Amino acid sequence: MVLTLPTAYDDTSIQLWMLNELGDTASVLGWEIIVGSFERPLYAALRMYGISTVAAATDAGKLEAVARVAVWQAAVRGLASFYSYSDPASREDLSDLQKQALVALRSAEREAARHGVSTLTVRSYQVVREDDAYVTTATATEFGQ
Repeated sequence: MVLTLPTAYDDTSIQLWMLNELGDTASVLGWEIIVGSFERPLYAALRMYGISTVAAATDAGKLEAVARVAVWQAAVRGLASFYSYSDPASREDLSDLQKQALVALRSAEREAARHGVSTLTVRSYQVVREDDAYVTTATATEFGQ
């Protein structure tokens, strides 16, 4: 059997690619293709790429790179409620799953940057503090995804 790199994707094949990218993490999150678990990450990937449909992607490597970022961003959010628990009889380190997902996300962001895609967003908003006589307003800037 000869494997060749994909040159194009459709909606189903890129979602299957995203499922494979997550591996066991998808199972932990309970994500499956048939229930639409990958629709929102796919929409995010299309926005990062700058297109509105998978068919419009002209660079399969770039599509994979933005899909990888989007699916790991979604996984990090999905794993946020996982926590660590211990008692004298047992220990569960479920928060390690999110830490591992963050490492995968940072790696995906570096790969996306090699394809000319920036995953950094900057939001600025005004914060009003009516309860503080010395600070009435401030500008906050948030960096991240």
